Amino acid sequence: MKNLIIYYFIILIPLPVLVWLAFINKTNCFVILLLFYALVYRPIIDGYRLIEKGVISKKGFWKLFIPFWSIKWFKELYFLKAHNSV
Repeated sequence: MKNLIIYYFIILIPLPVLVWLAFINKTNCFVILLLFYALVYRPIIDGYRLIEKGVISKKGFWKLFIPFWSIKWFKELYFLKAHNSV
């Protein structure tokens, strides 16, 4: 995920499904998938990007499952291009 546009695309892939579930009033499915997206999918994707950029180590990957922990690296995740791999 060295390219920032690819990263944005990967984090936005599940959103059309969530919007569709919200419009067809499948509340239970929507809530379950929204929680999965926020608590599992995004920490994994953000963790791989931060590891690839050399910002965190593989040992620190688990910390991204703590809510709001990735805010610490907001600028690196969303605005800065990837550095050379470590």
